[in-house]
Amino acid sequence: MIGVTKVIILTLRQAYMATFNFLDIYYSETKDDTLGMLLGSLNPFVWVDPEPNNPNICSTGDPAAWEDWVGIVRKFTNKNQLDSEQAFRIMIEFLKFYKDDFDYAPGWLIEELAGKSHDTPKWLDCIAASISM
Repeated sequence: MIGVTKVIILTLRQAYMATFNFLDIYYSETKDDTLGMLLGSLNPFVWVDPEPNNPNICSTGDPAAWEDWVGIVRKFTNKNQLDSEQAFRIMIEFLKFYKDDFDYAPGWLIEELAGKSHDTPKWLDCIAASISM
């Protein structure tokens, strides 16, 4: 079918991991210092995850980053699952939060993502990777 996008449901952890992977790709392409610093805080691979099988908890380089993520999610839904479009829009809001509150996210990236669709191959690849983790 033309124009039909499959709805992909993610846990909060999977959506967070897709976001981290997506931003990491942008960092690899641009080497933007601000994005690199943000990724250091968001990095889910710095610490051993105390509950690796809990889909609603994720260990991050800065423990507050996970709480910030959940706080942004809760502005949109009380559910512990997101569809791929929600996760993409929440990623943008998460970046805006870090930009507005801490000046810790690149404005150019927020502007670029605001004009993108959630079904880009790059985002869908990050979702697929996060589901297989």
